[in-house]
Amino acid sequence: MKFTTDAKKWHRKWSTWLALAAASSAGGLGAYAVAPTRAQDMVPDWALGALITIAIVTAILVPVATSLSQAKLEDAP
Repeated sequence: MKFTTDAKKWHRKWSTWLALAAASSAGGLGAYAVAPTRAQDMVPDWALGALITIAIVTAILVPVATSLSQAKLEDAP
């Protein structure tokens, strides 16, 4: 397996963090969808709304972040 030249700077990559947030929130929504009704009733509406908002916003921002050139990745020591 080969790493990209900027693999050591993973903590600076917006696209990586946005993709992680999108995947995590989508997974949480999937778990909510298959949970029994009594478990779904325990989740407050505001938490579900926040999870949906995070999933939608981060899914939209991932392609934007991957298309941006991040100068700090190239110029950092």
